[in-house]
Amino acid sequence: MKDTLKPDTTFEHVSVLAEKIKEILSLSPGAVYVDGTLGLGGHAIHFSDNLEPNGTIIGFDWDINMLNEAKVRLSHHTNLETILINQSFSNIPEIISEYKENHPEKMIKGILLDLGVNNMHFKDPTRGLSFLEDSPLDMRMDQSKELTAADIINTWNADDLSDIFQKYGDERWHKRIVAGILDVRSTCTINSTLQLSEIIIRSVPGHVRKYKIHPATRVFQALRIAVNDELNELENSIIDIAQSLSSGGKLAIISYHSGEDRIVKHTFRKLTDKNAINPLLFSLYNKKPIIPEDDEIRENPKSRSAKLRVLEKL
Repeated sequence: MKDTLKPDTTFEHVSVLAEKIKEILSLSPGAVYVDGTLGLGGHAIHFSDNLEPNGTIIGFDWDINMLNEAKVRLSHHTNLETILINQSFSNIPEIISEYKENHPEKMIKGILLDLGVNNMHFKDPTRGLSFLEDSPLDMRMDQSKELTAADIINTWNADDLSDIFQKYGDERWHKRIVAGILDVRSTCTINSTLQLSEIIIRSVPGHVRKYKIHPATRVFQALRIAVNDELNELENSIIDIAQSLSSGGKLAIISYHSGEDRIVKHTFRKLTDKNAINPLLFSLYNKKPIIPEDDEIRENPKSRSAKLRVLEKL
């Protein structure tokens, strides 16, 4: 039976640097494009015309609801093969290896990792990613996992909390915030996003509360990264993902946080160092990160922190 579902237009998500990435990847009809962070399929849909006819999109996402929505959105492109996988991008090498065995004629020309969080997740109250409304303090992208943000806030010691706030959030006032958390949790459990947000607001100096950026922004980012082990997964995956490319293929990674960008930068350098892994097998497409133009930032303010780095397989 033909799928009669229609895309859910209640969630809007603007794909960052889409035109620039489309130009860089140079996708062609019949090629294979791998999206390791498919989300709602925004980038994949943007690139689909270049892949038709007979091209393939292989999309990964650890959220089955996002995959189902992306499936509907991509279903309108009938000249494409679409393979959607409910797994993290760390599984790309295994899946692509199997795909190549069954389709040796296919070329893996582009792989994209967009490390940002989809707006759909921020608007989903069950995720607990937003400090703007009261939700359970969860933050798991893959909700089959056990560790939640509430577990971290209520059980981790002061040093570990301070470390993740500083390392993953670049939070200047991490010690004051941790002291505030410990004080409150000595009398009650911290279970909600607004509860934590209020603790953070009370803990930082008065002038910080007047900044345009909400005082809880960096702590919430740090907790999300810690809950989902995002940086370790990224560091452990890049080298193997790059190996999945066909000759001339490119790996493009968009990061939004200094820790993410540092990992991408150093790993790309390792892959292109003639004295290191696979000498002369890869080259840097861009030595400095590509950032959005002013027009894109005006249209999509959340893109302002995006940095794009691209690696090419020779």
